[in-house]
Amino acid sequence: MSFSTNISTVSIDTAAKDVWEVLADGFLDNAAWTPGVISSAANPATPHGLNGSRHGGRVLDIEGLGKADVRIVDYDAPTRMLSYTLEAENVPLFIERLHNTWTVTPDGDQRCTVSAELTITVASSMSESDGAKKVVGGMFASIGASLTALKTFIEAETDA
Repeated sequence: MSFSTNISTVSIDTAAKDVWEVLADGFLDNAAWTPGVISSAANPATPHGLNGSRHGGRVLDIEGLGKADVRIVDYDAPTRMLSYTLEAENVPLFIERLHNTWTVTPDGDQRCTVSAELTITVASSMSESDGAKKVVGGMFASIGASLTALKTFIEAETDA
């Protein structure tokens, strides 16, 4: 196995608690702001939240990846941290695991930093493959695009 990790961050001109509400309480509603997510709903396989989260997971329909099973694996409201795994029907077989952690950190009353730490586990036999590197790079770019979309969504809601 080989692990690739990428940390993306964005500053948002909104209070950390408001961003946390979108990411945590609105966990099922990410189709409203995430590029490529066609639909999002509660995951029937994870009906109960973890460590006080309102949701245990979600099922998604994602452009290019198809149906996805997302499960919250770590949740800490006081530090505004939420981690989840994602399995999707069209993820290449050489990708063994996708794990993302969102963290929202206050930068004053009306500003915060959101980070996404995406870790992708790739089968050892493919870890040096140019094709695998391209797919992993695309997934890292996708999480960066999600952060930008989150910022745009939240700041538009705040300005409205």
